[in-house]
Amino acid sequence: MSTTNDTSLLSSSSSNDSPLVILLQHDTDGNLMEDVGVESVLTRNDNINQSNNSSSNIITMNQQTITNQLPPLREQSSIYTVQVEPVPNSSTTKSSLISKYERDIPAYLMGTNCTFEQMIKKEQNHAIHSVNIHILREIALLLHRENIIYYEKSVWHTYLKCGTGTLKLGDGHKYSLDSLKYWPKKLKSIIQSTKILEISETPFTNETYLNLVQRYLQQLKNRKQQYRTKILEITKKITNYYLVIEPIIQNFIQSQLHSLNVETRHRVKLIEFEYIYAQLKVILNGTNLNNDPIQEIDRLCRSIFIYEHCKQEYILLTHYIGEKKQLLKVSDIIHAICLPVDIKIMENQNIRQQFLEQHRKSFDQYQKSMSKSLLDLAKIDMLERKKLYDDALTNLHQNQRNLPLCQQFDSLVTKAIQAILLNITQTVQCTFQLKTYELFQKIPLNEIN
Repeated sequence: MSTTNDTSLLSSSSSNDSPLVILLQHDTDGNLMEDVGVESVLTRNDNINQSNNSSSNIITMNQQTITNQLPPLREQSSIYTVQVEPVPNSSTTKSSLISKYERDIPAYLMGTNCTFEQMIKKEQNHAIHSVNIHILREIALLLHRENIIYYEKSVWHTYLKCGTGTLKLGDGHKYSLDSLKYWPKKLKSIIQSTKILEISETPFTNETYLNLVQRYLQQLKNRKQQYRTKILEITKKITNYYLVIEPIIQNFIQSQLHSLNVETRHRVKLIEFEYIYAQLKVILNGTNLNNDPIQEIDRLCRSIFIYEHCKQEYILLTHYIGEKKQLLKVSDIIHAICLPVDIKIMENQNIRQQFLEQHRKSFDQYQKSMSKSLLDLAKIDMLERKKLYDDALTNLHQNQRNLPLCQQFDSLVTKAIQAILLNITQTVQCTFQLKTYELFQKIPLNEIN
């Protein structure tokens, strides 16, 4: 192993101004789950189509369960289902994936929802008012599905680039393997949950993933063309459709799909972070580190993941309380202040009213006190986790300095570790940004004052 005394480059990546990473977990529907741990840095992944002879260096790491202190976020339903269609001029059928966003009619275009119709009425344009509202709603649904396909393609093209080793990450990732072929874990979840492919072998082969992704992208392309053909048929006799009407409807749809746009951009980011993490693991696997430094690196990665998770929970909790959300769930009985009999029989309405007001004030104070206590506990836990991470980093530095120069980490190992720590930090932050958006429909700055 080539050696250079370069451990000074292992500066802490947990500063407030550094971006954020994790092991991504998915449920049986392929949806992103709560972060429950960080994968061992030197554990080989079956999704990597890369030859590696350092299997003796593999270490399995126990995953840490992190309890979420906030009210649970809304659960995601299955994103994909299998759509079975007959093949024209044949007795056979074909199966294809379809996103729930494309399959379902959105609430804002339902006939019982007046949002779309109100938007049309506000437009001061004769061209759009001359078209029947039901036709406009049909056009809007087709345009909605076109937009959904655009978002889907951006995610699945990223899958394809990861699996074919063509994902370009920019100049900021100098220690990457441009040719690494890696299929993100969510693809396996989608195959297993939807049973779109009748495949029993595990792990899935490179051809399995490639065929699924290419086929789905082609299906998206075909469906997009079908929607556009249908739009052409409906609008061929509508005056000024492309010049006036479609831009108005498109702007409305894009505003309604803003949340999905945010979610899609974060999904793509998380896929890219997972791909970078896989690249860095391969780089470290090729350095022939022995067991002791591998364990140290794994402990360091685990500690920064837990610290960043606690830090982002604290930030999210701070924003949640700042939005004056109630942390305590109060039953309807308590909220209605159900009075005991000895109070109810008191005829003096003034005293009863004073008692009720005092009860409300006391409860408000209790709410504020409990919110402060929860924030204090979360902050103490975050600072304790930070100390554990700082200690792990210090120990790694110290142990390297105590080694002979020829046994210390070389520049490649040092910079790869530094990049992995930053990757873990970035992934956790990106995940919590999405959580924050789900709660508040906005993404505050991830900073601690």
